[in-house]
Amino acid sequence: SAITLSRALDTEGDPQVQFAILAALAKVGTPEAIGRLIKAAEPDGIFFSKKSVVFRVAAVRALAQTRSPAALVALQALLDDRTPEVREAAAAFVRRKGDS
Repeated sequence: SAITLSRALDTEGDPQVQFAILAALAKVGTPEAIGRLIKAAEPDGIFFSKKSVVFRVAAVRALAQTRSPAALVALQALLDDRTPEVREAAAAFVRRKGDS
């Protein structure tokens, strides 16, 4: 379930396992799972950042895989993110969405 995966994501230290959990959340696709992916893709606070850029980009890609309206809104908001890699990942999905 999304709750179990979300808890696992919060406690897992291995980046590869974290990426697998993000992908699993995308496959679950429930509103709770999508909400957790949105949270994962969002930036941390201004002064302290514990999320890596790679983790956030993986969350953006997982969000894109859900193809949900909530994910699209979140991805559009990430087009203005301060991290270039996150902006680019979000833009790639938004462009593909516009082409379909």
